[in-house]
Amino acid sequence: MPIAKAKKLLKLINKIYSLTITFKSKNSHAGNPGRNKVYDDFCIFKIYVLMYVLNIKNIKAIWELLEQNKDLRQLCGFEENLDRTTLNRRLNNIYKKI
Repeated sequence: MPIAKAKKLLKLINKIYSLTITFKSKNSHAGNPGRNKVYDDFCIFKIYVLMYVLNIKNIKAIWELLEQNKDLRQLCGFEENLDRTTLNRRLNNIYKKI
C-alpha cells in the first residue's frame, strides 16, 4: 500500500479514536531514570497498523521510515522519532494486547 493510502488510513484511525477514547493508556515507567517520556499506547498502536499496512517486517525499517517521513510520524502522534529500543519494546507490548 502506498504511503498516501497509509496516511489516509492513519487519519481515519485518528477520527475513530477521537470518537471512542477507550484505548488510552500511559506507560507507567515515566519518570524513572532512562525512561523519562510517556508514550500513549494508541500512538504505538498506529505504528503497528502502519507496519501491517505497508508490510514492514522489522522495527529498524519502520523506525527509519518514521525518521524520514515527518507527516507519518506526526499522524502516529509523535513530533520526534522514538528511540529504536523503546519502539521495539512498546510494539512488543502492544502485540501482546492485541
